[in-house]
Amino acid sequence: MTHHHQTHTNTPGCECCRRRLLAGARLRRYRVARGLTQAQVADQLGVSDRLVSGWERGESLPGLWPAFHLAQAFNRQVVDLFLPIHDFVRQNLDDEPGDAAEHGSP
Repeated sequence: MTHHHQTHTNTPGCECCRRRLLAGARLRRYRVARGLTQAQVADQLGVSDRLVSGWERGESLPGLWPAFHLAQAFNRQVVDLFLPIHDFVRQNLDDEPGDAAEHGSP
């Protein structure tokens, strides 16, 4: 059976889609906080700015290698890019996002 993500994205009510959207919002937030454009991030990773835009819009998630380099560029750990929804929602979105330990996560 084909998972719906192979045919379309951002299905209403889908937990996977919601997590992708939240991860994308986090990627954008980290990028903007660093004063980088999507094109600059794409150049650093050797990918297209269209791909970076898709990650930020929640159309897809970066693979392990790009995620590693994104984390380095944003001075984060890879796990910070993909924290569970409840950890993301608990963060104070008005402040610079920190690691999970700063927000009471185990």
